[in-house]
This record gives sequence, structure tokens and C-alpha cells, in this order.
Amino acid sequence: MVIEPEVIPSSSNDGMNATSLPSDVITPILLVLVVFILAVALKYVFQALLIFLGIRFIWSLANS
Repeated sequence: MVIEPEVIPSSSNDGMNATSLPSDVITPILLVLVVFILAVALKYVFQALLIFLGIRFIWSLANS
């Protein structure tokens, strides 16, 4: 038994009243997304920098 997918015929008006996101909504969404990604990236960069400085300090104590 073959399952036939539901197909909307081209003569149908379904979806004609669908609205897309206006461009004034897309800009703040993208801005918030970029700020969030930047904050997460900076968090990991600072974390890695502090770990590196800590290991370097311990290494200098061990070699003295």
C-alpha cells in the first residue's frame, strides 16, 4: 500500500492570506541573535585566556 502525500492544487487559495515577518521585526531578532553569539564567544575566549594565564603562572612557579 502506497501512502500518497497531501497535495494542494495550484488553483487553491490556501496560503494566500499567510503573512511573512516584516523587515522591521527581522532586524531586532538578528541583532539579539548576534549579541547573544558574541557574548557566548567572548565568554569562552576569556575563560580560555584565564586558564592559560593560570597554567602559565603554575608553570613558572614549578620551574623556579
